[in-house]
Amino acid sequence: MRLSTLCFISLSLFLLLLTTNASVDIRQRFEGLIGKTVQAAWRKIDREASGRPIEIMRESSPQSNKRITPGYVRVIISDETSRVLYTPILQPN
Repeated sequence: MRLSTLCFISLSLFLLLLTTNASVDIRQRFEGLIGKTVQAAWRKIDREASGRPIEIMRESSPQSNKRITPGYVRVIISDETSRVLYTPILQPN
């Protein structure tokens, strides 16, 4: 009885690990900033992630398509309105 229970638990854990997505996204997101001004985004990010450097870039800049620098918060703003276009993300170190 004990051996069968152990086998069942082991098989269950194995199947769980196989079906779970191995790449978990641990980046911090700053929700509610889409459409806000750069200043409003800066204040909220500074409150929630104090001391973290913030990269602010326009949507059309070539850097906006590159990977986020580890430890930085990236804010992409619209070329037309100069307001936040996507949810800012903090890339962990």
